[in-house]
Parts: sequence; C-alpha cells; structure tokens
Amino acid sequence: MKKKIIAAVLLLLSLLILVGLLYLNNILLPTKIKGMLIQSLESTLNYNVSIEKISYSLFRGLVIQNASVYDKIFDDEHRIFSVKEISSHILFLPLLKDRKVVLPVVLIDSPRVNLRYQGDGSTNFSKALEAFNRKEPEKKNSLSFFAYKVKISSGLISFKDGRLSPAFSRDIQDIDLGMNLDLPDKIDFLAKARIKNDNSSFTIISLDGKYNITSSSLDSKANLLNIVVIEFNPYLKKLPVVFEAGSIEKADLNIKLKDKVLGISGNIQAKNLKVNKDAFSLQANMAVDPNIDYNLENNALDYKIGFKLLQANLSGLPYIEKIGNICGLINLTPDKLSADNLTLEAQESAFGLKATLENFTRPYVEADFTCDKLTLEKISALLPGLPEGTQLSGNAKLGLTLKGHLLKPALNTQAILELDAAALKIAALKEPLSGIKGKINYTFDNLELEGISFDYLDIPYTLNAKAIGLPDARINLELNSLEVDLKSDLKVKGKNMRINSFKAKYMDSLFDVRGDLDITQMTNPVLDLVLKSSFKAEDLAKIDFLPGSENITRAKLRGPFEISGTLAGKAKDYKSWDISAKCSSDSVSLYNFSLNKLSFNLTQKNGTLNISRFNAYPYDGTLNLELNTDLKTAPAQNYLKASLSKINLAKLKQDTGLRDKDISGTLNADFELSGDFKNPVSLMGTGAFAITEGNLWKLDLLKGLGELVLLPDYEKVSMKGASADFSVANKSFSTENLNLAGEQLKIEARGSLGFDGALDFLANLRVNKNLIKESSDIRKFTTAIIGELSQAFSVKITGTLQKPEYKIIPVAAELIKSIKDFFLGK
Repeated sequence: MKKKIIAAVLLLLSLLILVGLLYLNNILLPTKIKGMLIQSLESTLNYNVSIEKISYSLFRGLVIQNASVYDKIFDDEHRIFSVKEISSHILFLPLLKDRKVVLPVVLIDSPRVNLRYQGDGSTNFSKALEAFNRKEPEKKNSLSFFAYKVKISSGLISFKDGRLSPAFSRDIQDIDLGMNLDLPDKIDFLAKARIKNDNSSFTIISLDGKYNITSSSLDSKANLLNIVVIEFNPYLKKLPVVFEAGSIEKADLNIKLKDKVLGISGNIQAKNLKVNKDAFSLQANMAVDPNIDYNLENNALDYKIGFKLLQANLSGLPYIEKIGNICGLINLTPDKLSADNLTLEAQESAFGLKATLENFTRPYVEADFTCDKLTLEKISALLPGLPEGTQLSGNAKLGLTLKGHLLKPALNTQAILELDAAALKIAALKEPLSGIKGKINYTFDNLELEGISFDYLDIPYTLNAKAIGLPDARINLELNSLEVDLKSDLKVKGKNMRINSFKAKYMDSLFDVRGDLDITQMTNPVLDLVLKSSFKAEDLAKIDFLPGSENITRAKLRGPFEISGTLAGKAKDYKSWDISAKCSSDSVSLYNFSLNKLSFNLTQKNGTLNISRFNAYPYDGTLNLELNTDLKTAPAQNYLKASLSKINLAKLKQDTGLRDKDISGTLNADFELSGDFKNPVSLMGTGAFAITEGNLWKLDLLKGLGELVLLPDYEKVSMKGASADFSVANKSFSTENLNLAGEQLKIEARGSLGFDGALDFLANLRVNKNLIKESSDIRKFTTAIIGELSQAFSVKITGTLQKPEYKIIPVAAELIKSIKDFFLGK
C-alpha cells in the first residue's frame, strides 16, 4: 500500500514539474518574464534590448539565448552587446525566503561587445556607463541577485575608434573568464584572451587574481606576450618620440590595489625596439622592471623603473653620429636618473659610464667616463678649430668627469688623457710628430700638458705647458730638444692674446718676440709683433713650415743675420703684412757669392715689399741695390736696380767655376731688371758693365778665337778690358757694342747670351801686326795675313760658353781687295 502511495506521489510531482516546466517555457518565461526582463533592462540601460528565447531546463537551469543590446536601431551596425547563451541554476529557497536570486554558477557563452568612438568623440556605450554610475533608490520587495561563480567562454570585444584617420580597430577574441566568490568577501578571477595583429600574429593576454570587496583591494598578475608596439602608434602620437618598430615579447606584471593606491611591478622584455626623435634614432633590446605606485585619491605618482639595455644603438647625434652596443642598467625615479657601469662604443672606442641626473626642475649631473683605448684618429675629427690637414692618430687612455647644474653655462669638467705612441700630422710639417707620450690634464679652468715627448725628423722633443684660468688664461710653454729651446709667457683675454715673452733658440739662431694677437679667428690670427733675432739663414731653411724657407734653400743663402723690427697683419695673408725692419750681417753668401758688411731696410705696406739702403762690400768692391715687389699682382711683379763698383774679378772667380782660370780685373756695372723672378720669360731690363786692368784670355770663348786666327803664343795673349751696354729680354742678354781689348787682339761683337749659356754673336777681330812681326812663331805669316784681312770677314760665334763654336763669314769684294793690298805692300 505504501509503495502505491509513494509511486502516486512521485507521479503527481512529476506531473506537476512537467506542467510547471510547460508553463514556464511556454507561458511565463517567453511572455511575462521575457517582456519584464527586456523592459527592465531597457529602462536601466537606456538602450534597446532583444532576447530571442528564455527557457528553463532541469539540467541547465534558466537559459537565455541570443540576447542583444542595441543603440537606437535593431541592426548589426548599432549592436552594442550580444550573447549566444546565458545559463544558470537558481536556488529557489533564498528566492522564496529573502527574495534573493542566488545563482550558483553562471555560464556565459560567446558574448560579444562592440565599443565604438564616433568621429565627434561620442561613444555608443556612454548611456550604459551612466546607468552603472547612477544609484537607483532601493525599491521595497525588489529582487536582489547574487552569483557564486561566473564563467565566460569564447568572448569577443570589438573596438573601433572613428576619431582617428584612418579609424583604429582591434578585436579582443577568444576571451575566457572565470570568476569565483570566495566567501565571505573575496572574488577570484582568471581570464585569457588574444588580439590579432596586422602581421597575423597574436598578442596573448592572461589575468589571474583576487579582489576583496570589503577592503576594495586587488592582488593580481597579468601576463602579456607579443605586443607589437607600432600597432598602437595612433595613440602614441602625443609622445615626444615615434615608435618605428619593435615588440614587447613578454610582460609579467603584478597589479595591486590597497588603500586606494594602485601598484604595478614586474618585468617587461622588449625586442628590436626602434624609436625616433627628429634626426635621433634609438634601436634597442631591453628589459624594463617597473615599480609604480599611483594614489587614486590625490593623483600622486611614485615610481622606480629600471631599464636594462641589452644591446642598444643611438644614431643621428651631431659630430659623433652613432653610439653603439649600449649595455647596462638605467634607473629612473621621479627626481633621479642614474646609470651604473653602463658600457658603450663610439668612434671605434669602448667607454664605461657611471652617471646620475638629479632634480629635474634644476638638473644636476655627475658623470664619469672611462676609456682604456681611445681611438684618437676618430676623436680628432670631432675637435673644433683644428687647422685643415691636421690629423691625430694612435691610442690613449681617457678619464672624464662632469659635475654641475645643466642650466649653467658650463659644467665642472675634469679630464685626464694619457697618450701612448700617438702621432700628429700637421700640414705645415714635412713629417708627423711620432711616438707621442705623456699626460694631458684638463679642468674647467686649467689645462696642463705634462711630460709630453715625441719625435720629429728622428729628433726627440719634450713639451710642458700650462694654461691657468681658462678661458682668460695665463699660458706658459716650454719646448726642448738637442736643437730647440723655447719658452713663452702668454696672456689670453677674450679674443686677444698678449705675448709677454717668446724666446726661442733653434740651432745657432735666437728669436725674441713680443706683441699682441687678435685670435677671433684662431686659424688665422691678426698679428701685431715686435721682433728681434740673431739667426743663421741656413737654420731658417730647415724650418719647413716657415713661409719662404724653400727660397732660402734655392738661393743658397748662408750666413748670420741681425734683424729687428715690427710686423702686423693676418698670419696667413703674408702679402698684406705691414713690416718695418732693419737687417745686417758681417758676411753672407748668396748663390755662392760672398757679401761682406751687408745692411738694408725692409718695409712692406699696402701689398708692396721694398728693400732700400742695401749696401754690401763684395770682393773689395761695393754693391748698392734697391728692390720693389708688388705682391698684389699675380704673379708678383719686381723691379730691381743695382750698382756694382770696383769688384775684384780675381777674388770673385774663386766662388765660381772659373777658379782655375787666369782671370783678373776690376768690374763696374749698373743694371735695372723688372718682371716675375720666377718666370724668366717675363724679365726685362737694361744695363752696362766695364772691366779694366784685366786678364780675360783664359776664358774658353776668347781662347778659341786665338786659335781661330792662329795667334802666335796665344796662350800668353791677355785681354786687358771689356765693356758693353746690354738689354734683357726673351731669356737672354743682348748687346750691340761688346768690346774686348788687348795688345795683340781687339774684338768688337754684337749678339746675345741666353740665360742657359747659349751664344749667338757676330765678332770682328783686329790683330796688332807689329807685335806679330816680332814673333818667331812660323804661324805669324798666316796671322799677319788674317790681320790684314780682318776687315774683310766676321766670325760667327755659337754653341755655349763651355763649348763655343766658330765660323768665318767673308765678304767677297773686300776679301779680294785686302789680299791684293797685302801682296802689293800697300
């Protein structure tokens, strides 16, 4: 009986449940509850809502299918939210007792959220935000909802920002979220999602954490993989830099909220990051360790961020162009930036850097650079003011310290440069300075060259110098070698340099200079100097950077000089110098010719060089000379006027190739010459000379004439004098009245002598017949005949001074008459 009653009760309950389900799924839920729910949601959200179906299942509980929220219009364009299905069981006891809808597990399948920004800045979700922020008054007997667990699967958030051009859009897809109430007041959550990038890769996002409802505190972890930075460039435009490439490979972050302070810490790995700012470009692999606290009440921000540069390159820098292989740790706090043991490469040199930058409103920096092998050739290219052609090479050790406020004109700087086997090439020097060793100490206001040694032309030198009180400095310099001893005392003030003392000894030459320099242009200063020197010309010829030193060598100028005077003008523009000087010498040699007791005045003004009062006493005679050179023309034009008086040829020949010839006499000459001395074609002039009381026969030219006319004992014939007026043109000396006179022979000639020694003369000879008759030489008859015939022919002289050639040129009628007169005794 009992079994029948139990079976009847179960049957009745089953029928009631079936009828209830039929009522719920066919009448109550699809008509009344569905409409009430739609109306409630639309009233709360201020959006249109549609629900395709609401049903109840004994196994799945309450099921809502294909629900959507629309903005104004029921179409896909205006759909804000949609979900394929929401299901959950309902605990009916709390509903009946306390009017609480308790959902043990809420399953949300394939929700989709469309978030849109319009071009005018409005959004499609603003009314929903207002609804959530609006506090509705609690109604009596209203239902309250409570869920223990929420699970979202296959979710999608589609975001589009029409404020940008082109519009920016991204989908956060495959969203899986699980939320669990950990009684009494904690919520555990776990979420995963991914974002598809333009390059078809995916950014992976995962969240795991707990939220305390009572204390409003959060403790969570976020893990992100493969964030392509440039995909978010539209939102990075306000940054002072432009991201061109790179990605965040991995970000492991701890996110905490406690006492209204949001904290973020963790580790971020960035790869192939490229950032540009104007001409600057940074490429880097780095790890970032953020530690950030943000107070939500007062907006106070506190942070410490560590940037570990694994391999970074900075390019586009002025002068340096590129800093490469930057490695090390940089720490950033609100008031301090520091780098400890940072390494980098620049200009083919490896540097170490330790630095801090404090107080960003009034920045104060301390930095220490070190380099054990500084490549000087690259660094010298960065130094300002180096003359063209100057090149430094080799290696050095560098220590550099910078301290001070960046807003001040200059930092407190200290540098130590230790040179080892360096070399310095200067355009004005024949060879580089080699084997340079020593130390250079530099501070903000002092520079010291300590024990600098080097070799030049295989001669060792030492250099010590100090500049105290930069930039207006007192400079002392000492340079020493076996040949050089130099000391100077200089004072620099602004753009002016005062030479208090500059004394130098080079071999047997002494120099003493005082004066002022305008160093506005360091490479070409303006000089205003007083000079005094006792030097040897052959010493100056060895100073290869001295203007005109090659002319001293070419002219074979030797001997001691005393000079004193003034010089003013731009150092490199010697043609515009103003010079006033007096020069003298006891004995000098020019082109191997000796000049004794020489003295002259040298002046230069307005581009004209003048040598006046030139007096010298060569070979028992005197030389007076005047020279004017116009430096303004190109090439320079010269005018030379000279006078020679009572020159002893017997002494003069000793300084020529005629020293073994029996030549003597007294020379007097005057001449004027103008043109470009470097171009013989341009030279023109006139002059005259006379030789008296001489003996010139030993000249090859005259000896050959003696042989030609068969003079008896021509080896003993002596020419006593010579004279001529001459002109200079076309690289030769020309004359119409060359006369050579002796007892046995007289010669009258006209023609030219080239600068290269070439001869082109036509000569007439007269023989003294009386002296020939007294000779016992059998050739006297031939000579006598030639003497009688001399007016009937001329001698053409060609060849050179060393090898003259002769040719007789007769005049036929005169020749016949002379022979007839000779035989008739007329």
